[in-house]
Amino acid sequence: MTERTRSSKRHWCPPPDQITYRELLRFEERLKQNATALRKRRRRYELFLLFLISTSGLLSWNVIDKQNRQTYRGYAYMTMLTITLTTLILFFVSGVYSERITYANRYVPHCNRALRSFNMALNMRLQSPTTPFSLFRRPAKAAANTVQQRQKAMSNLPPTTNPRGELVFSHRVDKSFRDGYDKYRAAFERKRTQALAAKSTRTPQFNSNIPRDPISMRGSGSGNAQTHTRNESFSFILKDHDRYTCHDKH
Repeated sequence: MTERTRSSKRHWCPPPDQITYRELLRFEERLKQNATALRKRRRRYELFLLFLISTSGLLSWNVIDKQNRQTYRGYAYMTMLTITLTTLILFFVSGVYSERITYANRYVPHCNRALRSFNMALNMRLQSPTTPFSLFRRPAKAAANTVQQRQKAMSNLPPTTNPRGELVFSHRVDKSFRDGYDKYRAAFERKRTQALAAKSTRTPQFNSNIPRDPISMRGSGSGNAQTHTRNESFSFILKDHDRYTCHDKH
């Protein structure tokens, strides 16, 4: 009797209805938005780090040059080199490297470690191609074995066709639930593509009678306004998609 209950708990899955698919899609979109935002921020800081390293090398070469010694140009190069090296040291000492670059690299493995107990995984293989910044993403020697194990686990995942990534399920989840959610997500992606295409072709018009958004009028709320607009557009597309699916069912 206990073995039957254990097997039923292992293969248990939520009901394959529209409410479950909608909430799961909201959760997936939030994960993908966070991963995309962290990836963009990581690239900006990687570009800044590459700029500091290249500038330090160029200034060091000009300081070593004999023609610039005992000249005003040589003293200027020495001052700029001191400032650049100080900024480069503070970039690592202040924790900017670990917070802006290392944390972004650990986000997807951390999510997959948390989603493993729910028989899910976030597949973002197409979102992390090989770049010249791979040198800055090398893990420490103490954590090399764990990172290799995570990379092997991620390599076993099938390549995703969605450039934004997708949420995949284990074989323990019922196949009917997986197929139903894949259809629901594919329909949402089509509606999202159509909404973005319609928004890009729409010409902006200025109207002085329309009041400004109270969220955008706040001095320090620009980031909150963008997040609110993105979530509002996502909710609008999702409601339109649910209305469309309900109409098809009837």
